[in-house]
Amino acid sequence: MKKYYTLIAAAAAMALAFGSCTEEDPVPPLPTDFEEDVIAGEDDTDEPDEEEPGGTPAAPDEEGNFIHDSGFGEATLANALYSETLVYNEWLYYVAGTHTGKFTLEITDDAERGRVGKMTNAGTAIPNSDPGRSFFCQMIEGTMDPGLYTISFKAKAASGPAKTRIFIRTTDADGKPAATYFPFYSGKPASDDSKYTAYCKNCPEATPTEANPPLSTEEWMEFEFIIDLSKVVPTGSVAYSSAAASNETDRTGILVCLQNNAADSAMLIDDVILAKYTEE
Repeated sequence: MKKYYTLIAAAAAMALAFGSCTEEDPVPPLPTDFEEDVIAGEDDTDEPDEEEPGGTPAAPDEEGNFIHDSGFGEATLANALYSETLVYNEWLYYVAGTHTGKFTLEITDDAERGRVGKMTNAGTAIPNSDPGRSFFCQMIEGTMDPGLYTISFKAKAASGPAKTRIFIRTTDADGKPAATYFPFYSGKPASDDSKYTAYCKNCPEATPTEANPPLSTEEWMEFEFIIDLSKVVPTGSVAYSSAAASNETDRTGILVCLQNNAADSAMLIDDVILAKYTEE
């Protein structure tokens, strides 16, 4: 501001020395970024303003996976999602206050795969319309590029009719979960104007199929989907064509979430992978 006033004073002195400006020769308005130009020593030109520099890119591991500790080998669940300090690149848990005691999230040992994530639901299911009740999650540090990604995981039913739901949620400028999600490209109707549940994938779906069967209590099953980080959608049924373009804030600190959405059951999860999609 000091340089701003100094320059104004100088302009006033020049006006006294050379005469007042007339209506035919008006003083052009100062640009809105005048102070920044003065500090930087730049002239006011017609050149367009440069874009703000992008955020720090999210960094995958050597195999291209953006999920850290994908196999839960180092996971402790020592931190909840809504901790006072944002925690990136490790497995977190969340249970909404109104559902305390209805869901249990823990790390357990599986005879085949070692340490895995386990979510047990008492008598409460989690409907598509309210995915925020409880979940495992990981907040990826940095900014993701827009585009298609492959997300995959292994799951198993420890007891009951367990179902795995997976979704990736956006966060706001403060790193807190926002109200939008990235749409799944897998399962998108042939017409972009047809509605579908874009924000999540349920394994199995309401009506199991050969391609998306019920979770087995006998063996681990692998699921893989394609998700689009260039767009955002709300929960519910929407058309792909109605999805808004994602921005850098949406793609910074994205929240990868998995949950058991079936009542009276327990789900095991392992080997979670998020990588850039490449056509085979």
